[in-house]
Amino acid sequence: MRAQNMLFRDIQGKETRIYLPVLTAFEDELKRLCESFRGVFVEKFFRYLLGRHDFYKIMLKTACKRKTVSLQSVNIGGTLEYGSK
Repeated sequence: MRAQNMLFRDIQGKETRIYLPVLTAFEDELKRLCESFRGVFVEKFFRYLLGRHDFYKIMLKTACKRKTVSLQSVNIGGTLEYGSK
């Protein structure tokens, strides 16, 4: 593809040729890590995904005619004053 100076957007069958093999390899690796390290991996992986600091998420919902604001806390470390611990 590189030799043909082809752009990524022009590749035919990206879903099966590129995306699916990458996602399958990622899934296999996650399964392997879960089996090898059990709860330790799961805890550390989600800590990595969520970050090391607790935080509040403020969401403005505009799907309805009426706008609503909601506050959600991600308080895994228990450092926030508001929200479940």
